[in-house]
Amino acid sequence: MKRLLFLLLIFSLLISCTYPVEPPVESPIDCNGHYRVYFREWSQCSCPSCEVYEKGTYWINRENGRMFLLGEPTINPIEVYGVCPDNYLEVWER
Repeated sequence: MKRLLFLLLIFSLLISCTYPVEPPVESPIDCNGHYRVYFREWSQCSCPSCEVYEKGTYWINRENGRMFLLGEPTINPIEVYGVCPDNYLEVWER
């Protein structure tokens, strides 16, 4: 009986030490997109109520139009962020 309890204890410890592996989170950046660089604050319309975006380098997905702020404005974003960026600071829906 003591052996059985000992085996159950060992078995329960082994089970409790396993951690589920979470799948990697996919980047919402679609590589079918393009860079857009703004050297000053900008807006998509001229109304005072329109959202004003900060200056910076943006990646824009072609399929869904989502915008990703990557960082400071750069002359050649491909040299800085690559052909398809893999990191971003903020996301905006267009």
